[in-house]
Amino acid sequence: MVLISDLVHEYPARRIDYKRADCARFAAYIVERLTGDNPIPWAYSSQKEAEAILAEHGGLVRAVSAVMGKLRPTKVLEPGDPVIYRFPGVVGLGVVDDEKRFAFILHEKGSVVRIPLGYCVGGWYKCRA
Repeated sequence: MVLISDLVHEYPARRIDYKRADCARFAAYIVERLTGDNPIPWAYSSQKEAEAILAEHGGLVRAVSAVMGKLRPTKVLEPGDPVIYRFPGVVGLGVVDDEKRFAFILHEKGSVVRIPLGYCVGGWYKCRA
């Protein structure tokens, strides 16, 4: 059995850099390690390009839902499923941890941290049901 925490520790810690590391690339890395499929269909190399993609799709939730399917409540998600979290002024993607009580997210300085799953407003099945 693959532990999400092991995959998180394997993730190369990097500061947020839209060419190599951001919340979407972090969540996609975990999903790809679990499923063999990279769920990100878009290419971008700057914050401006990433924001243009999100604007074109109507925001982060709609962009991810266009690829991963319907947004689900966190209570039905499993370890490794991508989630969307919200703090005042911050929205991003992470993944459900092994215990299904926390989410792993990529901190702007490059470390991966855990936040209570209660900060997540929903998520998607990693295997695109």
